[in-house]
Amino acid sequence: MGVSPGWGGGVKLVQLVGRKKALELLLKAQSIDVNNALEYGLVDGKLEDGMVGNKLKLLVCSIALKSCFVISLYYCEIFRIFIEKFCKTVVL
Repeated sequence: MGVSPGWGGGVKLVQLVGRKKALELLLKAQSIDVNNALEYGLVDGKLEDGMVGNKLKLLVCSIALKSCFVISLYYCEIFRIFIEKFCKTVVL
């Protein structure tokens, strides 16, 4: 995970696992396995072998679909502002 105390990682870690466990994890600076990370609430879940490809495809497609929607909203707003500012003064 690479929690960095200087970038807010320490605060988030305390929120997730409590002060005692956060201090232990930060001072030891050791890697923990996925089962412990799951137990501490540091990860949402774990993937079994063979599931990584499908979950990755699902994540990438979800991001792509949402990105297209957000970008289209952005362009619609740009065109709305353009029409509002410049096209009202044009006489056809």
